[in-house]
Amino acid sequence: MPAAYMGILSLAKRHGSDRLNKACRKALHVGTQSCTRIKNILALGLEEETQPHLDLGALPEHENVRGSGYYN
Repeated sequence: MPAAYMGILSLAKRHGSDRLNKACRKALHVGTQSCTRIKNILALGLEEETQPHLDLGALPEHENVRGSGYYN
């Protein structure tokens, strides 16, 4: 097993597996898998922080809105 994975798994000893799982989910959500970033998320207690989900709905139909075909 690569050292980075072992480093991440060792964080469970200090922070608990529940917090580690939440921190890993948060890291994946923001697009990182770095052991350092996961450590920072745990150190700052950011694993509980949630991002609001904004449902903006579909774009309204309008003559000035170009579809994806326009850019091909």
